[in-house]
Formats: sequence, C-alpha cells, structure tokens
Amino acid sequence: MNVQHIIITRSTYDAQPADFKRRRRKLMSELTGPSIAAQTAPVLWSILCGQNETGVGAEFGARCTHRKGRNWWAAAVEPHILPDTTHVLTTRMDDDDVLAPDFCARVQRLVDPAITVPTLFILPYGYRADLATGRCQPSYHTANQFCSVLSTVRAKRHALGEKHGKMPRVFRTLHVDNQPAWVWTRHKDAKSPGGRKTMHHNLSEITDVFPCLKAYCRN
Repeated sequence: MNVQHIIITRSTYDAQPADFKRRRRKLMSELTGPSIAAQTAPVLWSILCGQNETGVGAEFGARCTHRKGRNWWAAAVEPHILPDTTHVLTTRMDDDDVLAPDFCARVQRLVDPAITVPTLFILPYGYRADLATGRCQPSYHTANQFCSVLSTVRAKRHALGEKHGKMPRVFRTLHVDNQPAWVWTRHKDAKSPGGRKTMHHNLSEITDVFPCLKAYCRN
C-alpha cells in the first residue's frame, strides 16, 4: 500500500472583481498557506485556480492547476500522483481556513493496509472564527468541510466528490479523534455568517494550536 496525501483547494474567482480576488489571496497567504506549510506529515497542496492564473500558492510549494469541467480528479489529483502510488488520500480545504499542524499526521495514522476503501475520515472538532472581531467559538461538526477520503488510484474517489454534508451518507466514515483540528473563518467575503453573534472567546486563546491567527487577535 503506497499512499499519497493531497490537499485540494478550490480557488477560482474569474467572475469576481479584482479587489475580491486580492482579499482572498491575502487570506490564503496569511492563513491557509502557512497552516499547510506547518504540517508535520508529508502532504502535497493542489490548488484549482482561475483560468488566467499561474503560480498561486507557489511560495508554500502548492501546485496550481485549472479545472476541467466538473472532473475534479483529472484537474486536482491525477496530474500530481507519483509513480507506484496505489492509494490517494485527499483532503478538502477552502482557501481562507486553517488546519492544526498535526492535522494530516492524525489522519494518516489511521491509514492501514487492512482498511476498507473508500473511507471517509472526519475530525469533528474545531473552531469558528470571526476575523473582523477576533472572536471564536468551539465547533463540533460530523460532516464538516475538512473531510478526507482514502481511495485506490483506480477508483478515483476523492474529497470533492460530493457536497461535504452528504459525505458521511456516501462513505464508510471514521472519526479520527476529539482534539481541535481546524478553524473555519468568517469575514466580509464569506458566503455565510457562520454564527458570528455566538462567538464568545478570544482568538488569542487558540493561537498556541493555530499560530497563524495571531495577526487577527484583538485586545
């Protein structure tokens, strides 16, 4: 069993104004990129970029590719599979969110030759964070977007194959552990408020685990 781990991020904003794209790239460079670069286990970062973009995330070693219709595997996974790889572990991540440094290591520890594939791995504990106010709140979500799928190369199953809320109904699911693993950020360009009014903790309380959030702490 030769497993390769790939984080997939969709970051296509061809139809958005230049200021919107600039703000998203800033969040990626301050939050998402550093949290992936800090991973304690080997992982490749594949970013699906806009049609006219190249080199997005290159400072963090990311591979920038372009979508090919709805075939996410062909665009984000297949070009990066190393020779002799038999299984691919894919993790879904948005371009404005944060992973704990040991996120990938914790998932990889459960990968075993005897495991049934495909399998969905969920780390259900994390935080919601409002970057504008510097507030956060613990979160428990058993179908969150930070999901990982183990598949054979031949089967081509991956973490973007379904909407994340449906994934546990499609795949055999394992909950990895009960430790904080991710931060779902809210900001002016986020599609949903994410319960900002219910965030009662300071971001400074979680920067030991998520150090890239220090710049967003408020007094």
